[in-house]
Amino acid sequence: MSASVQTRIQEIVADVTLNPPARVTALAAAGKLEGWDSLAQVNIVVAVEAEFDIAFAADEVHTLNSVAKLTDAVRRARR
Repeated sequence: MSASVQTRIQEIVADVTLNPPARVTALAAAGKLEGWDSLAQVNIVVAVEAEFDIAFAADEVHTLNSVAKLTDAVRRARR
């Protein structure tokens, strides 16, 4: 995979929330980025799981509400 984990997550968030990629920074989070609502949260997590071939625990999904938290969770899951 050529793109970094964080970069790929930013691309996924941009795609799901219909934001230009340049608008989705490492600091992007639910409630702070237009379009990142509860439905987008689920879609983002599902897309991240598919992209990295991982699965998050159901009780963890609601906590993965920022690019930074998603990036950390993916890195932990891939160890």
